[in-house]
Amino acid sequence: MGAFAKHTWTAQLILHGLILTLAISILGVSAHLLHTYNAHAGTNPWYLPLWPQHFDMRGIKATVGATTVMTFFGLVVLVLAFLPRQFASVNSSMPSILVFATTLPAAVLTVATIILTAASKSDEPITDTIQTWTCRWTDYAKTHGGLGSSQNNVPSNFGSMCTQSRFAFYGLIPIFILQLFLLLASAIGALAMLCSSKKDRSEEGGMTPIKEHQAVMAGMPAYEMDYRTGKHGPVVNSYDVA
Repeated sequence: MGAFAKHTWTAQLILHGLILTLAISILGVSAHLLHTYNAHAGTNPWYLPLWPQHFDMRGIKATVGATTVMTFFGLVVLVLAFLPRQFASVNSSMPSILVFATTLPAAVLTVATIILTAASKSDEPITDTIQTWTCRWTDYAKTHGGLGSSQNNVPSNFGSMCTQSRFAFYGLIPIFILQLFLLLASAIGALAMLCSSKKDRSEEGGMTPIKEHQAVMAGMPAYEMDYRTGKHGPVVNSYDVA
């Protein structure tokens, strides 16, 4: 593997690690928000819909699903990256190809989730998401006695839920940007490793058939690999032997 190919592979691992860290964080936050809503939706009046289809949960569910896929793909790539070299023995570009193949569908899921969540929030106040609902009442409580005050009875955890839901949404944007950089780095890395492996094979194989023929026609001795000794030497034709 050439120096440039090594640098691109290192960059891919760094980008992959950043994406995986963000994805796991957003997955944990989104799963917690969804669990909190489901646990209180039937008992706490603050989570009861004011009318049918009041709460739109598609965005938070899509976020949980997308980050789950990202986490799975990320762990698969990292596990394979630290396996013995048999992983890249057949084709040195295989690691970068795997990164590209897993990052592309993850990037599509990310942008689809961003669009779906943004569309859900745009229907406020006809429909509410966890973010729009908790943040609206948090802002109201700040000017009416504060969260948990008897003056407004807004649940005290609405403030943290508002912050978490914002992180779950806006955190997808840097993930998508990192995914674009990772797609570019993996494509460049695959090409660099292919070129490096071709160069290594040409150096090990000695003269190509075309160059060997040109050397013979010019009256120069042609050289080829002696696979019994592993060394290069002049070609000896049968008619040259006395």
